[in-house]
Amino acid sequence: REVARLVLPEHGLPGYDYVLIGRAEATAARPFEQLQSDLIYALKRLHQPPRPRSEDKRAGKKPPRKD
Repeated sequence: REVARLVLPEHGLPGYDYVLIGRAEATAARPFEQLQSDLIYALKRLHQPPRPRSEDKRAGKKPPRKD
């Protein structure tokens, strides 16, 4: 909770609800500074524009055959 309290005001965006899930042993064993870095990295990735993908890949379709 403390990481979210410190990081979200600066790196979160207004109007978003964030759900953070930690794993008991893994989260508790991770250094505090690393948890902060992890959350900042995740927020940056979450809010960057999506990379363009071809229509065929998005729809799961194969390209049309050339007969």
